[in-house]
Amino acid sequence: MKSVVFFFLLLLVLPVQAVSAESVYRHSFPGYDIQLTYQADDNGNRGYRVDKIGQEPFSTMLMYEDTWLGITGVTEIEGNHVLYGYVHEDGAETFYEGLIIVLSPSGETLHKLVLDEGVLEEVLGVYVIDQLVFVYMAGSRIEERDIVMDRSVFYTFDYNYEAIDRLELFEIYEEYEATDRLFVFNRAHDHCFDGAITPQLEVIERSDPLSIATDQVFEGEIFIPFVDKATLNRDVIYHGVTIDYPGNYELSYNGRTYPFTLRATVTGIEDGATYSDSVTPVVPAGNVHLNGDLFVSGTEISEPGFYELAVRGVNGYREVWRFTIVANVSGVIHNQRYEDSVEITFQGDGYLNNNYVESPLLIEDPGEYILRVTGANEYEERYHFAIVEPPVERTFMGFLQDYDLVLLGVTVVAGLLVLKKK
Repeated sequence: MKSVVFFFLLLLVLPVQAVSAESVYRHSFPGYDIQLTYQADDNGNRGYRVDKIGQEPFSTMLMYEDTWLGITGVTEIEGNHVLYGYVHEDGAETFYEGLIIVLSPSGETLHKLVLDEGVLEEVLGVYVIDQLVFVYMAGSRIEERDIVMDRSVFYTFDYNYEAIDRLELFEIYEEYEATDRLFVFNRAHDHCFDGAITPQLEVIERSDPLSIATDQVFEGEIFIPFVDKATLNRDVIYHGVTIDYPGNYELSYNGRTYPFTLRATVTGIEDGATYSDSVTPVVPAGNVHLNGDLFVSGTEISEPGFYELAVRGVNGYREVWRFTIVANVSGVIHNQRYEDSVEITFQGDGYLNNNYVESPLLIEDPGEYILRVTGANEYEERYHFAIVEPPVERTFMGFLQDYDLVLLGVTVVAGLLVLKKK
């Protein structure tokens, strides 16, 4: 790396005539290539023609007044093309600064970032780590005509390239690479990585213990950072691990074993709850069964019943959520007598005096009734009720009429008795 940086500096101090008029560099991506053609104009400016070859082709020129560009790498982030390296601008305090240029899919310049730390800088890598733009830049100084690399500078940006954080370390790395969660580095070039930088720009050393406790319980998803090699349930893994599948785990690292459990995430229901409406359990990971049958996450459950949602995972993990959906019967009350018709609504399978019925149910005839509503897993609700004839309402005139009939009857009987005696 020192020789590469020295070569870049040598280009900057050589006269324009010593630089080739055209040098072509091609960077390949799935479906297309980005081709950089190095160019210098008569005014001493140095830049590139950028050609996208393949899908959605374009051609654009990156050339600025009083500026020398050096693009050493290209990557793709969120569909945009990110070019990085170094730049020397007229009047700059140092020979060159770190450079990032972001082009849209059609080749328009969206962002141009010049990173100046007051020394000789070059951006060596731009990555996406944990949904952040992670930038690695090397810094060096000139010491008695020698270029000495003496620091590493890290930046994080959002996808709009607004700065989030910065970290400077006075050390250099012979090897480095980025995973989706860590930037790992090797100081000694011994093929074993010594440390890592997290997206929060925290330094992890290979000798550090893990950030979890023995027998700790997690839920949902967990990322455990570490450097170099570890063993998870006898499988060898490197540079941290993300786990989102429930189970019982053992992670061995640096001679120590960390048992832990990752619980399943279940939304849409709660253990022990009772519901009067349908529910939709969502289980992102795990082997899921409902009352013993395979269950597809996100399926609506509307039938009343007793339910047991079981989630199985790694190494014998099993956890159960029990809940109930009631029949939500309305229009009738247990052990109630009605003098008028009743209209009953319910969820589930209904049986009136052992005859199958459906909701809504209108009952008008007087009589004794038993309504049973059944559901899953031997669920049943039972209602006893009756419909009776309403009592006859008596009016005053009706009373007088009844009295007159009684009086007439008494008079007739008395008359008959008198006639008999004669």
